[in-house]
Amino acid sequence: SKIVVRCHAGCSFEEIIAALHLTATDLRLDQATASGSDAPRRIIATYDYTDANGELLYQVVRFHPKDFRPRRPDGQGGWTWNLGETRRVLYRLPELLEHPRVVFVEGEKDADALTALGIAATTTQGGSSGWKDDYAQQCRALAITEAVVIPDNDEPGIQAFEKLAAVL
Repeated sequence: SKIVVRCHAGCSFEEIIAALHLTATDLRLDQATASGSDAPRRIIATYDYTDANGELLYQVVRFHPKDFRPRRPDGQGGWTWNLGETRRVLYRLPELLEHPRVVFVEGEKDADALTALGIAATTTQGGSSGWKDDYAQQCRALAITEAVVIPDNDEPGIQAFEKLAAVL
């Protein structure tokens, strides 16, 4: 469904929603749409990042055209479109328990595809540039003894995953 807001007197989008006491987030619009981009984005996938008990910490939202944005529950049934101080965890964390060998890939879609094949796989929010030192500690706590690292076939991915392999 679409929401169309238009003022025939020439008010901006921001003025219209302010007059309605709404925000772009209330209308589930992203910044590209709110700023007048002619290619509105739509959510095509959400990827849950949970703690070891399965409690949702945050999501990565995939849009079309291709873009990714993190969000976290706001405690009132909605979302805050940033992670703030939210603890970062490996993707599919509960499913990594008791798997001594885990495959690290650059995106949630790839991790999901491998998991569907019965392979324990994970990634980090932000792909190759999303590595946090705490992830190595999470790997140790999960008793991961073997990490298979598969970067995307590009220079940033290869460089980042070489560092990842050294840390693991």
